[in-house]
Amino acid sequence: MTFQIKQYHPDDHDSIYDICLKTGNSGKGAEHMHDDPMILGHIYAGPYINLEPESAFILHNEGHPCGYIIGAVDTQSFFNKVKSNWLMSSVDSALNSGATIWTKDVYQKFVKPDASPEHLLVVGRWITTAMLGIAIFFAQFATRFESIYDLSQTILSLFQGPSLAIIVLGMLWKRATGKTALISLISGVIFAGTLMWVNSNASVPLFQVSEPFLYVAWWSFVLSVVIVVVVSLMTPPEPESKLKGLVYRYE
Repeated sequence: MTFQIKQYHPDDHDSIYDICLKTGNSGKGAEHMHDDPMILGHIYAGPYINLEPESAFILHNEGHPCGYIIGAVDTQSFFNKVKSNWLMSSVDSALNSGATIWTKDVYQKFVKPDASPEHLLVVGRWITTAMLGIAIFFAQFATRFESIYDLSQTILSLFQGPSLAIIVLGMLWKRATGKTALISLISGVIFAGTLMWVNSNASVPLFQVSEPFLYVAWWSFVLSVVIVVVVSLMTPPEPESKLKGLVYRYE
Protein backbone atom coordinates (compact mmCIF):
# COMPACT_ATOMS: atom_id res chain seq x y z
CA MET A 1 0.00 0.00 0.00
CA THR A 2 1.18 3.47 -0.89
CA PHE A 3 0.02 6.36 1.28
CA GLN A 4 0.26 10.02 0.39
CA ILE A 5 -0.75 13.17 2.24
CA LYS A 6 -1.99 15.90 -0.06
CA GLN A 7 -3.35 19.41 0.35
CA TYR A 8 -7.13 19.58 0.28
CA HIS A 9 -8.70 20.30 -3.11
CA PRO A 10 -12.38 21.12 -3.74
CA ASP A 11 -12.66 17.82 -5.61
CA ASP A 12 -12.08 16.08 -2.25
CA HIS A 13 -15.24 17.59 -0.74
CA ASP A 14 -17.51 14.56 -1.22
CA SER A 15 -14.77 12.14 -0.12
CA ILE A 16 -14.31 13.99 3.18
CA TYR A 17 -18.05 13.96 3.82
CA ASP A 18 -18.15 10.25 3.05
CA ILE A 19 -15.25 9.49 5.42
CA CYS A 20 -16.88 11.62 8.09
CA LEU A 21 -20.06 9.55 7.83
CA LYS A 22 -18.24 6.20 7.78
CA THR A 23 -16.30 7.06 10.96
CA GLY A 24 -18.99 9.13 12.69
CA ASN A 25 -19.98 6.44 15.21
CA SER A 26 -16.86 6.39 17.39
CA GLY A 27 -14.76 5.28 14.45
CA LYS A 28 -17.45 3.04 12.99
CA GLY A 29 -20.02 3.66 10.30
CA ALA A 30 -22.86 6.04 11.14
CA GLU A 31 -24.93 5.47 8.01
CA HIS A 32 -27.72 3.83 9.99
CA MET A 33 -27.91 6.71 12.47
CA HIS A 34 -28.71 9.59 10.11
CA ASP A 35 -31.34 9.99 7.40
CA ASP A 36 -29.25 12.72 5.79
CA PRO A 37 -25.83 11.30 4.82
CA MET A 38 -24.40 14.83 4.57
CA ILE A 39 -25.31 16.01 8.07
CA LEU A 40 -22.12 14.91 9.85
CA GLY A 41 -19.98 16.44 7.15
CA HIS A 42 -21.89 19.71 7.35
CA ILE A 43 -21.32 19.90 11.11
CA TYR A 44 -17.81 18.54 11.65
CA ALA A 45 -15.94 19.01 8.37
CA GLY A 46 -17.72 21.58 6.24
CA PRO A 47 -16.73 24.71 8.19
CA TYR A 48 -13.04 23.80 8.05
CA ILE A 49 -12.74 22.82 4.39
CA ASN A 50 -14.82 25.78 3.27
CA LEU A 51 -13.47 28.52 5.51
CA GLU A 52 -9.87 27.38 6.02
CA PRO A 53 -9.02 24.86 3.26
CA GLU A 54 -5.31 25.64 3.51
CA SER A 55 -5.29 23.83 6.89
CA ALA A 56 -6.93 20.69 5.53
CA PHE A 57 -4.96 17.67 4.33
CA ILE A 58 -6.13 14.41 2.76
CA LEU A 59 -4.60 10.95 3.22
CA HIS A 60 -4.61 8.92 0.01
CA ASN A 61 -4.15 5.16 -0.28
CA GLU A 62 -3.28 4.07 -3.79
CA GLY A 63 -4.75 7.34 -5.04
CA HIS A 64 -8.03 7.00 -3.10
CA PRO A 65 -8.89 9.29 -0.14
CA CYS A 66 -9.01 7.27 3.07
CA GLY A 67 -8.57 9.88 5.81
CA TYR A 68 -8.15 13.55 6.51
CA ILE A 69 -6.91 16.03 9.06
CA ILE A 70 -8.53 19.44 9.43
CA GLY A 71 -8.07 22.30 11.84
CA ALA A 72 -7.59 26.02 12.28
CA VAL A 73 -4.38 27.98 12.72
CA ASP A 74 -6.07 30.72 14.73
CA THR A 75 -9.08 29.55 16.74
CA GLN A 76 -10.54 32.99 17.41
CA SER A 77 -10.18 34.06 13.79
CA PHE A 78 -11.78 30.82 12.62
CA PHE A 79 -14.64 31.22 15.09
CA ASN A 80 -15.31 34.71 13.73
CA LYS A 81 -15.42 33.28 10.21
CA VAL A 82 -17.91 30.65 11.32
CA LYS A 83 -20.16 33.27 12.90
CA SER A 84 -20.03 35.65 9.94
CA ASN A 85 -20.18 33.12 7.10
CA TRP A 86 -21.14 29.57 8.02
CA LEU A 87 -23.78 30.34 10.63
CA MET A 88 -25.21 33.27 8.69
CA SER A 89 -25.86 31.01 5.72
CA SER A 90 -27.94 28.80 8.03
CA VAL A 91 -29.82 31.85 9.31
CA ASP A 92 -30.46 32.91 5.74
CA SER A 93 -31.91 29.49 4.91
CA ALA A 94 -34.11 29.55 8.01
CA LEU A 95 -35.45 33.00 7.15
CA ASN A 96 -36.20 32.01 3.57
CA SER A 97 -37.97 28.84 4.67
CA GLY A 98 -39.97 30.59 7.38
CA ALA A 99 -41.02 33.45 5.11
CA THR A 100 -42.08 31.01 2.40
CA ILE A 101 -44.22 28.98 4.80
CA TRP A 102 -45.98 32.03 6.23
CA THR A 103 -46.44 33.60 2.80
CA LYS A 104 -47.67 30.56 0.86
CA ASP A 105 -49.27 28.34 3.50
CA VAL A 106 -50.82 31.02 5.69
CA TYR A 107 -51.17 34.38 3.93
CA GLN A 108 -52.07 33.10 0.46
CA LYS A 109 -54.24 30.29 1.76
CA PHE A 110 -56.28 32.19 4.33
CA VAL A 111 -55.87 35.92 3.59
CA LYS A 112 -55.53 36.49 -0.16
CA PRO A 113 -55.83 33.35 -2.31
CA ASP A 114 -55.68 35.32 -5.58
CA ALA A 115 -52.48 37.21 -4.70
CA SER A 116 -50.06 37.76 -7.58
CA PRO A 117 -46.42 36.57 -7.39
CA GLU A 118 -45.28 40.20 -7.12
CA HIS A 119 -47.61 40.80 -4.16
CA LEU A 120 -46.43 37.61 -2.43
CA LEU A 121 -42.83 38.71 -2.91
CA VAL A 122 -43.53 41.97 -1.08
CA VAL A 123 -45.38 40.14 1.70
CA GLY A 124 -42.49 37.68 2.01
CA ARG A 125 -40.04 40.54 2.46
CA TRP A 126 -42.16 42.10 5.17
CA ILE A 127 -42.48 38.74 6.94
CA THR A 128 -38.70 38.28 6.76
CA THR A 129 -38.23 41.73 8.28
CA ALA A 130 -40.71 40.91 11.04
CA MET A 131 -38.94 37.62 11.79
CA LEU A 132 -35.62 39.43 12.07
CA GLY A 133 -37.17 42.01 14.41
CA ILE A 134 -38.61 39.27 16.62
CA ALA A 135 -35.25 37.46 16.69
CA ILE A 136 -33.42 40.66 17.65
CA PHE A 137 -35.94 41.33 20.42
CA PHE A 138 -35.61 37.87 21.94
CA ALA A 139 -31.81 37.84 21.56
CA GLN A 140 -31.53 39.99 24.68
CA PHE A 141 -33.11 37.18 26.69
CA ALA A 142 -30.77 34.56 25.19
CA THR A 143 -27.81 36.13 27.00
CA ARG A 144 -29.33 35.01 30.30
CA PHE A 145 -28.61 31.38 29.46
CA GLU A 146 -25.25 29.71 29.93
CA SER A 147 -25.31 28.02 26.53
CA ILE A 148 -27.31 27.54 23.35
CA TYR A 149 -28.19 24.07 24.66
CA ASP A 150 -29.88 25.51 27.73
CA LEU A 151 -31.80 28.00 25.60
CA SER A 152 -32.97 25.43 23.05
CA GLN A 153 -34.01 22.92 25.72
CA THR A 154 -35.89 25.62 27.62
CA ILE A 155 -37.84 26.57 24.49
CA LEU A 156 -38.52 22.94 23.56
CA SER A 157 -39.72 22.08 27.08
CA LEU A 158 -42.53 24.61 26.65
CA PHE A 159 -44.02 22.63 23.78
CA GLN A 160 -42.91 19.02 24.27
CA GLY A 161 -45.42 18.09 26.97
CA PRO A 162 -48.57 19.59 25.40
CA SER A 163 -47.59 18.39 21.92
CA LEU A 164 -47.03 14.82 23.09
CA ALA A 165 -50.35 14.77 24.94
CA ILE A 166 -52.23 15.99 21.88
CA ILE A 167 -50.52 13.55 19.51
CA VAL A 168 -50.98 10.49 21.73
CA LEU A 169 -54.60 11.14 22.64
CA GLY A 170 -55.44 12.30 19.14
CA MET A 171 -54.19 9.01 17.66
CA LEU A 172 -55.53 6.65 20.34
CA TRP A 173 -58.78 8.22 21.59
CA LYS A 174 -61.58 8.93 19.13
CA ARG A 175 -63.32 11.27 21.57
CA ALA A 176 -60.55 13.91 21.43
CA THR A 177 -61.53 16.99 19.41
CA GLY A 178 -59.66 19.61 17.44
CA LYS A 179 -60.78 22.57 19.54
CA THR A 180 -59.73 20.71 22.66
CA ALA A 181 -56.27 20.16 21.20
CA LEU A 182 -55.85 23.88 20.63
CA ILE A 183 -57.03 24.73 24.15
CA SER A 184 -54.73 22.07 25.60
CA LEU A 185 -51.73 23.32 23.60
CA ILE A 186 -52.17 26.93 24.68
CA SER A 187 -52.83 26.00 28.29
CA GLY A 188 -49.90 23.58 28.41
CA VAL A 189 -47.45 26.13 27.00
CA ILE A 190 -48.62 28.78 29.46
CA PHE A 191 -48.37 26.31 32.33
CA ALA A 192 -44.87 25.21 31.30
CA GLY A 193 -43.76 28.82 31.04
CA THR A 194 -45.20 29.54 34.48
CA LEU A 195 -43.34 26.57 35.96
CA MET A 196 -40.10 27.82 34.42
CA TRP A 197 -40.62 31.32 35.76
CA VAL A 198 -41.56 30.19 39.27
CA ASN A 199 -38.65 27.74 39.41
CA SER A 200 -36.22 30.51 38.40
CA ASN A 201 -37.56 33.19 40.74
CA ALA A 202 -38.74 31.32 43.82
CA SER A 203 -36.60 31.45 46.94
CA VAL A 204 -36.82 27.66 47.02
CA PRO A 205 -36.83 26.19 43.47
CA LEU A 206 -39.65 23.82 42.57
CA PHE A 207 -37.19 21.34 41.08
CA GLN A 208 -33.94 20.51 42.85
CA VAL A 209 -31.95 20.14 39.65
CA SER A 210 -30.00 22.68 37.61
CA GLU A 211 -31.74 21.78 34.33
CA PRO A 212 -35.44 21.04 35.00
CA PHE A 213 -36.41 20.64 31.35
CA LEU A 214 -37.84 17.12 31.65
CA TYR A 215 -39.74 17.97 34.84
CA VAL A 216 -41.40 20.94 33.16
CA ALA A 217 -42.24 18.86 30.08
CA TRP A 218 -43.66 16.05 32.24
CA TRP A 219 -45.99 18.21 34.33
CA SER A 220 -47.20 20.18 31.32
CA PHE A 221 -47.88 16.81 29.65
CA VAL A 222 -49.97 15.68 32.64
CA LEU A 223 -51.96 18.92 32.66
CA SER A 224 -52.53 18.75 28.90
CA VAL A 225 -53.82 15.16 29.14
CA VAL A 226 -56.29 16.19 31.82
CA ILE A 227 -57.48 19.17 29.79
CA VAL A 228 -57.91 17.09 26.62
CA VAL A 229 -59.95 14.46 28.46
CA VAL A 230 -62.15 16.86 30.45
CA VAL A 231 -62.82 19.37 27.68
CA SER A 232 -63.40 16.67 25.05
CA LEU A 233 -66.07 15.05 27.21
CA MET A 234 -67.74 18.45 27.59
CA THR A 235 -67.82 19.22 23.86
CA PRO A 236 -69.51 17.54 20.87
CA PRO A 237 -67.49 14.69 19.32
CA GLU A 238 -65.90 14.94 15.91
CA PRO A 239 -67.89 13.38 13.01
CA GLU A 240 -66.96 9.79 12.19
CA SER A 241 -65.99 10.68 8.63
CA LYS A 242 -63.28 12.96 10.00
CA LEU A 243 -61.82 10.28 12.26
CA LYS A 244 -61.43 7.41 9.81
CA GLY A 245 -57.81 6.75 9.00
CA LEU A 246 -56.58 9.10 11.71
CA VAL A 247 -57.46 7.35 14.97
CA TYR A 248 -55.84 4.00 15.79
CA ARG A 249 -58.10 1.01 15.01
CA TYR A 250 -60.93 3.27 13.95
CA GLU A 251 -62.33 2.31 10.58
